[in-house]
Amino acid sequence: MKVKFQSIIIYILLVILPTIGIGATFYSYHTYKMKQENKLSAHTVLFLYRDYLDHHLGEAISALDMLAKVVGTETGNINGIKQIVHDTDGNDARFSGLYYATPEGVITIASEDESKPIDVSDRKYIQDALQTKKTTVSSVITDRVLGHKAIMIAAPIFNKQKELSGLLLASLRFDYISSSLNAIKPQYHFEVTDKHDVVFLTDDNNDTSDTHSNMLTTPLQRLNWKVSVSPLPIHQKTLYQWVSIECIATLFLMSILFLLAQYMLLKRQTKLERQQNELQKIELVGTFAASTAHEIRNPLTGIKGLVALLKEKYKDEQDQFYFSVIEQEIERINEIVSEFLILGKPTAIIEQTYDVRTCLKSF
Repeated sequence: MKVKFQSIIIYILLVILPTIGIGATFYSYHTYKMKQENKLSAHTVLFLYRDYLDHHLGEAISALDMLAKVVGTETGNINGIKQIVHDTDGNDARFSGLYYATPEGVITIASEDESKPIDVSDRKYIQDALQTKKTTVSSVITDRVLGHKAIMIAAPIFNKQKELSGLLLASLRFDYISSSLNAIKPQYHFEVTDKHDVVFLTDDNNDTSDTHSNMLTTPLQRLNWKVSVSPLPIHQKTLYQWVSIECIATLFLMSILFLLAQYMLLKRQTKLERQQNELQKIELVGTFAASTAHEIRNPLTGIKGLVALLKEKYKDEQDQFYFSVIEQEIERINEIVSEFLILGKPTAIIEQTYDVRTCLKSF
């Protein structure tokens, strides 16, 4: 029972614990590798989103610039401008509304419905468009016509004399951009922020960055916007499958090595026990030989003395010859008995390493 318990302890120490350690190493390695792969994939998606937004905004700005040129042909004709704005509204899915503003920054025409003039001259994008006479894009603001969050594009309108005659405004549709981005890679969480870091576009889940860590961010090339993408979480089932297979393989190999080590130790122990048994047999034979020799030598001593007495009593030459033959045989028996006694003496085996070159030089 004690030996079995020791074997279990040794198996746990040499097989189970190393397997657990190796499994933890495999888990950390695959977790890191899968995170890096997901991060690389997220980088690819991030650049796809960036390129799409740049392309979308570029097309929207170009379309509004073209429409501003058309409106410029109707400079001074309010009804003509109104007709163009109303006819164009709804034809471009990128815009949720079109507006005409005077050079003073007052919206006088809206595509949605008739409304009273609205002063937007305090808006930064309006001021930039009037000063630079170039198309500008706003940050996230509240549309004063419709009352919802919007990104506005302001394109300058020039008359035939190349003079600024007004501004053509367009409100970008958030849902159109968001749907397009979701259609590219629907499984990814993304956020689009303006230059003030205000998030105005997210994926369909509408999660915030607080629930997504390690988001990757890159700026747009056309505008001072940023798009961020969160890498996908690692697939836990796949991770556990890989680690389980590797742990089972490791446990199998470690068990084989453990059994081989146990076999080698058992083989060595068996060899030592066999040698000890052989030594015990030799010792037993020597003891038996010594006791037998003593039992033989005692009668021989009496016989030898008796022959000596008979040799003194019978002086005949033939009798003396017989006595000498008997004495010779007794001596031979004594020599054999002495050899038996030598077997009974313990002989120590001394093992020592010798240099063959030194041994050869001694001859």
